[in-house]
Amino acid sequence: HDKNLQKDLDDLLKTSADMNLSMREMLWNLNKTNDTLQRLVQYISSYAENFFSKTRIKLFIENNLSSIDVPIPSQIRWHIFLCIKESLNNIYKHSQATVVYIIFSTKNSRLQLEISDNGIGFQPNETNQGDGMYNMKTRMTEISGDFETPKVEKGMLLRFSTPLELV
Repeated sequence: HDKNLQKDLDDLLKTSADMNLSMREMLWNLNKTNDTLQRLVQYISSYAENFFSKTRIKLFIENNLSSIDVPIPSQIRWHIFLCIKESLNNIYKHSQATVVYIIFSTKNSRLQLEISDNGIGFQPNETNQGDGMYNMKTRMTEISGDFETPKVEKGMLLRFSTPLELV
């Protein structure tokens, strides 16, 4: 009985921690003071660092954005964040990677976010595209953005971009 009770307690604690994290993510998204590009970059960077902190995966973040800050509506922030969260989960679960790079940049008045790893790679197509890939493409389309998975020699590259309103 003790083992069953311990497992139930462990499951309950994990569920509670997951719900707590989800609530914090939703509150972050609802907070209007976070509606800027710099806040989005900070949040994604912090999330990724925490996500990989207890793993063997080394994370490198490169911020090539200028110091200018532009507004980003909460709907766009939320969709981008959920795409990043999905990407990091997929890398952790499936890639066997030891290194992950996240690169923030702008190109042609668009925010560009690239996530790459040195794992076993995966080239999605119509027949093997999982729910995660489909969800990321759908989310980016919903915010007039793009989601690409260009072929790379090793590992995987995910590229997200969305228009920026440069003030």
